[in-house]
Amino acid sequence: MDTNRLIRNNLVFYRWKNLLLALGVAISGAVLTGALIVGDSVEYSLNRIVEQRLGHITHVLKAGDRYFTSELSERIGEQLQVPVSSLLIQEGSAVADGGQLRLNHVQVLGVDQGFDDLAGIQGFFSGLSGDSIIISSNLSNRLSLEVGDEVLLRIQRASLIPLNAPFVSDAEAVVSLRATIRDIADADQLGLFNLKVSQTAPFNVFVSRSRLEKLMDFEGRANVLLLQAGEGKDADLIRVSVREQFSIADAGLKLRTIDELNQLEVTSDRVFIDDVLS
Repeated sequence: MDTNRLIRNNLVFYRWKNLLLALGVAISGAVLTGALIVGDSVEYSLNRIVEQRLGHITHVLKAGDRYFTSELSERIGEQLQVPVSSLLIQEGSAVADGGQLRLNHVQVLGVDQGFDDLAGIQGFFSGLSGDSIIISSNLSNRLSLEVGDEVLLRIQRASLIPLNAPFVSDAEAVVSLRATIRDIADADQLGLFNLKVSQTAPFNVFVSRSRLEKLMDFEGRANVLLLQAGEGKDADLIRVSVREQFSIADAGLKLRTIDELNQLEVTSDRVFIDDVLS
């Protein structure tokens, strides 16, 4: 009996076992292929979400309810030679249709021209001026707003003095702005910009940072610094730059010499000096 005939007889005799074996191999291959496809799809989806939320931003410095000078980002950008931007972000609410429609927990972002570079869209946000605003597409859908419509914004005031201080009235805690919608930002235009860990897309309102500062009588301050690190600019190098460029003014402190006593006086814009600074 030759080899070919032996193989042929073996396949015929064990045909059911061979069929089950082939079926098992096919199912295993399908499962592995499906897992690879799903894994690649999930990775792509996550990368896409990050891109829509952050654009080209790689590093963020958040001060929370503390505020540094807006010049800090300029000094860091000049030292590292990378795109940077300072933002003033406050919570607010939006009222439309003559008060018939209202939405709370709106994220109001005071942006500068550097935000365009980080968003990868030239002339989009930097063109904001006066009382013109850009809103996210989800906010537009929620309040049925279109380009050219007016919306009333009530924004939590930024202040160096804690808003819960006993001598701060409720009327001083909020400022109002009647603005006109200049454009609507979709997901690819950083309309979903968000620094919070949340599955829910924020309702964003973008306004000129200089206009927001003037509205709050709070010029030259920001609470978020955004940066796009280039090649060779790792986190350690950025951290060193922040330490070197951070000044006492960024910490809200003032230094004064008392000549009569030959002493230095340190005061805080926040009335009390934080323990971490003292």
